[in-house]
Amino acid sequence: VVDIRARRHGAWIVTDVRVAVARCHAGPCRAGTTVVVQVPGGEIGDLGMSVAGAPQFRRAERVLLFARPTGTRLVPVGLALGVLRWQAGQWARDLTGVSTVAGGAPRAGRFELWAPAQVEAMASRWRTRGQGAAR
Repeated sequence: VVDIRARRHGAWIVTDVRVAVARCHAGPCRAGTTVVVQVPGGEIGDLGMSVAGAPQFRRAERVLLFARPTGTRLVPVGLALGVLRWQAGQWARDLTGVSTVAGGAPRAGRFELWAPAQVEAMASRWRTRGQGAAR
């Protein structure tokens, strides 16, 4: 993550997150470029807007994005579901504050860990399906 900037978008606040692409698993992205990922919510001065399920980013963190294009920006697929973070040699997805329904019963957020080999196997499947993921 290179830069994070909140801005007004009509009556809403959105945050643009600029990410340097180190590797592109699938889709139209290219290593060595930057992409802008837009997420709902953010803070501008004393005014803030929080959106349940929206991912939070930190400068200099390494992320793996599952994203789709919308205009000139990308949006994470499923908000926080589409963002993994590199931590201690593995990819982590923090679903704190995200509620899902599994088997008809609501489940509170949880923390998932993915080994690099799991992500590489998924990336291979994405390439054959033509879906995109940038890291």
